[in-house]
Amino acid sequence: MARIKSKQVNLFDKPFTGSFGVSGSTELIGPVRVTGSMTSGDSIAAQTFTGIFNGALSSSAQIASDISGSFVSVSQSLAARITAEEGEAEGSVVSSSAQLASDISGSFGAPSASFSTRVTDLKTDSGSFSTRITNLKTNSGSFSTRTTTLESRVGQSLNTSDTPTFGGLTVEGNITAETFVVSSSITNMTQSFSSGSTIFGDSPDDTHQFTGSILIGSGSVSGSHQSTGSFGTLRGDGSQLTGITTDVFSDGSSNRISGSAISTGSFGHIIVGGNNFNTAVSSSAAASGFGSGGGGGGGSFNGNRVVSNTQIGALYNNEYNAGTSGSIADFLEKIFFPNEPPQISSSQFTIQEFVTSGSVVGAITASDAEISIQTLTYATQSVYTDDFFKIHSGSAQITLNANSSASMNTTGSGHSGGASHPFFVQVSDGIATSKATIFIRIVPNTAPNFRTTSTSGAIVTAQTGSVNENTTHGTQILEFFVSDEEGDTITISPLSQSAANRFALATADVGGGKRLRITTATASFDFETITEHRLFVSASDQHHGNTSGSYVRTLPILVNVTDNLAPTMGSQAFSINEENASHTEHGLGTFANNIVTVGSVSTNDAEGDTVTFTGLTLTSGSGGGNNSQTDVSNNPFQITTGGVLQLKAAQYLNSDIFNQYKYDATYKDNFNDASSSGVLTINIADDAIPTLTPNSADFFIIESATSGSLVRINSNGRTGTQADFNSNE
Repeated sequence: MARIKSKQVNLFDKPFTGSFGVSGSTELIGPVRVTGSMTSGDSIAAQTFTGIFNGALSSSAQIASDISGSFVSVSQSLAARITAEEGEAEGSVVSSSAQLASDISGSFGAPSASFSTRVTDLKTDSGSFSTRITNLKTNSGSFSTRTTTLESRVGQSLNTSDTPTFGGLTVEGNITAETFVVSSSITNMTQSFSSGSTIFGDSPDDTHQFTGSILIGSGSVSGSHQSTGSFGTLRGDGSQLTGITTDVFSDGSSNRISGSAISTGSFGHIIVGGNNFNTAVSSSAAASGFGSGGGGGGGSFNGNRVVSNTQIGALYNNEYNAGTSGSIADFLEKIFFPNEPPQISSSQFTIQEFVTSGSVVGAITASDAEISIQTLTYATQSVYTDDFFKIHSGSAQITLNANSSASMNTTGSGHSGGASHPFFVQVSDGIATSKATIFIRIVPNTAPNFRTTSTSGAIVTAQTGSVNENTTHGTQILEFFVSDEEGDTITISPLSQSAANRFALATADVGGGKRLRITTATASFDFETITEHRLFVSASDQHHGNTSGSYVRTLPILVNVTDNLAPTMGSQAFSINEENASHTEHGLGTFANNIVTVGSVSTNDAEGDTVTFTGLTLTSGSGGGNNSQTDVSNNPFQITTGGVLQLKAAQYLNSDIFNQYKYDATYKDNFNDASSSGVLTINIADDAIPTLTPNSADFFIIESATSGSLVRINSNGRTGTQADFNSNE
């Protein structure tokens, strides 16, 4: 079967003229327009027929039964369809080239199937024939125009033997080529897989640069003595590397890398047999310039340094083992120039709040094994941005860089005293650097405290005192003290009083703070009028009123007025001899007595007040008229205001007539009315009858005695005790 496509024959814009005969089955792809007549010995099938022709169908029942299915819309663009059909064209069915237009070349082959079958397939694949023709006209113009446009766009042949050129080519699938040549100097590849051998360059002056790492899983790297290279990382066991000095890499028993002496190279990392020759160089060696020769062996080594190993003089005796297994340089570093990083020992400090900027907090300490040949340098870590503190690079002294505030305490851990500020510092010995966090606690400022007994006594939050009604002016009621934990200057406010202003406050500076004394400012206290007085005193430090905090403490004081108790007196008995009183003539003449003290009456006053007696009332008397010893006094006694009981003047007493008087006394103190209690009893003692008693039963005197001679109790009358009479009066 011959298949004719629209690119081969433009049947729409350039119709055939004359007669056209085809034997066998023929399939026409694309729209066909017939202006005359088309005759077929068998049948003609198409998706869509237009116009009027002989034997036109009048109903769907006359349609051949071999047409099935439904017509659908075009499944893809006409351009894609034309491209697909170009690859499928195998020739034409035209039997004579003279019958074809000049733009048709080639020969027609035998049809591949019946014309009816081809029409059926056409309907099944792409929709109705009429729809296809309509879409072709609408989308792309004439069949000839579409073919011309495609050829003009490609502009070159695409046969397998051709070498077309494209400005750009994007392929979603794979590109398979027997030979792949890249002429551009820069090629970007996300990932490239090459099997077999690969050749880079074709001339000794070519340069190939790799940025990154080259990983050789197995195999070898080799080159001529003129080769040079620069690698970020070169990995391998080193057994096949050539062009490198033989003594550069060695495990001590055999050379792992060999090559000529004139080869050069620069490597970020060379890993041979599991050893990384980048990290095998110690930090101290790298800092002193070692490593420029490749890590040891024939490379340079800076030995122009002070030996830092303190055991260098006794390595053998101390059985010293360097413990290295890498390069010679690493061994030399361990033996002669070991370096241990410095160690910071101090970790916390404490300062008070409101300390001024620039004040010294303290100094940290650090140790270093090589301190004899190294100098330690201190600094803040770069992560420390608060800038509240700074550290001196040489002395390690920490100072405030701002006035201290409790708000600087930003962490609850790290300091034994509580919340603190983390200060990040570091110390370097010139080779190694150690870091540490110093916790500085800023103790929040507090108001002064009131204390008992002394400035170090117990803290009190209130005080209580008392005054009696009998308290005099200037009497001390309370004494207490004030101290400030931060040693700030203390200010005491004036004493605040609720009423009467009957108290005074006196302050004095003492060690550690102040002493406060409250005394009475009056003697006029009356329980019946005011039973208590409420006082207040405040103490503040120098930061009160100058900062955001309120650093003042107020002490409430209660002074109770106690009621004064009246004095009391118990019953008491006194005695007086009747001879102390007056008497009439009885051989010795008359006698009138003066006031005679009988005794002092005692009283009891709880407050020790002075008791005043106001009266003495007779409750039991003689009833006499005080005229003689036979008419004795009825009320012979009196009492002073001070409580002295007295016999009045010119009083007659006679125990034989009346021997006991009784009185009630009245008394009071300065704060109570007069009262009476107890009985005063005064007994009258009998005056004894006078008697004479000799000191001897017999008296003697010599007969020659003269007037004035002594009478003796000795029988010789001349010597011994003088004779005498004793009287009871």
